[in-house]
Amino acid sequence: MTALPESLRAWGTPAFEPTLRSELAALPPECLPLDALTTQGGRVEGVTLRLLAAEASHDAIRARLGVLFTEWVGGCSCGEGLMPVQGYGEIELSIARGDAAAHFSPRAG
Repeated sequence: MTALPESLRAWGTPAFEPTLRSELAALPPECLPLDALTTQGGRVEGVTLRLLAAEASHDAIRARLGVLFTEWVGGCSCGEGLMPVQGYGEIELSIARGDAAAHFSPRAG
């Protein structure tokens, strides 16, 4: 289970955004649904996350994250190496108020 306890504690304060960024940066990349954001099924590197919006309900904090990344895709022929393609997508994040459990899903758009 992925949890973001520091972000949950910082909710409603000016420290929320920097705390969230710090906790997200410390997560292993496989915690995020990055493959769903690729356009050509390439390898994702150089991920930068930005908080676009956040709101709270009784049971969770919900945030929308912008994801900038480089997608490395194969060339058109066997002799070509991988090509970098700049990508962007959005992820919905939910942090449960009870246990700080974090759930990520790609945002349909």
